Amino acid sequence: MFIGVDFDNTIVRYDELMYEIAAGWGAISKNTSRNKTQIRDSLRKLADGEIVWQRLQAAAYGSRIGDAAPAAGVETFFRFCKTRGIPLCIVSHKTEHSNLGESTVNLRTSAMTWLRQHGLVGGGDCGIDETAVFFESTRAAKVERIRNLGVTHFIDDLEETFAASGFPPAVGKILYADTAPRDAREMLSFATWRGIQEHVEREAAAAGPATGLSDRG
Repeated sequence: MFIGVDFDNTIVRYDELMYEIAAGWGAISKNTSRNKTQIRDSLRKLADGEIVWQRLQAAAYGSRIGDAAPAAGVETFFRFCKTRGIPLCIVSHKTEHSNLGESTVNLRTSAMTWLRQHGLVGGGDCGIDETAVFFESTRAAKVERIRNLGVTHFIDDLEETFAASGFPPAVGKILYADTAPRDAREMLSFATWRGIQEHVEREAAAAGPATGLSDRG
C-alpha cells in the first residue's frame, strides 16, 4: 500500500480563510456560506467575478495560506499511516506563481512552509519526507507523476483528477468530498478524513502485515 494525497482543499481547507478575505474586500455578503464552492459561485455573479475569484485564490494559496486550517482529521491520518508504516506522498497541481494578484509570491514555497508548520513534512510523529512532496504545473503532469510513483491509492477532492486522461485505472480512487460523486462506480467517496482512515485501516488489515505495508517514503 502506497498512498498519494492531493494538497489544496484535501489536506488544507480554505473555506474560512476565503470567506474572511472576500468579506473583507466587500465582495460577498456576510450571509454567504463559509464554503469555498458557495463563495466562488457568489463571486462569479459579479461583473468581474472570475477575476476576483482568481485573485482570492492567489491570496489564499499565497501570502495568507498561514491562516488556513488543516482539514479536520488529516493530521491524525498522517500519524496513523506513519505509525503503521504505510508510505504517503503528496502530489499537487500547483504552479509556482499566480497569473493574477500576488504574482511575486511563490505558491509552492508557501505550501511547503505551511506543511512544515503543521508537522506534515519533516520530523515528528506525522511528518513525511520533503522529497515525497511533488508540485506539478498542469493536471496532466500531476496524473503522470501519480502514475510514475506507482501509488496504489490516491485521495483527492476533485473527481476531475480521476477522470483525467491517463489516470492509472489500477489506482484506488478515494474522493474527499461532502457530496457523492457523479459516478460512484469508479471511486469511493468520504466526507471526513476519519472515514478515509477507517477504510485504509480495513484494507491494510486485509492485506496483512507483509503485503499491506511498505518501506517507501
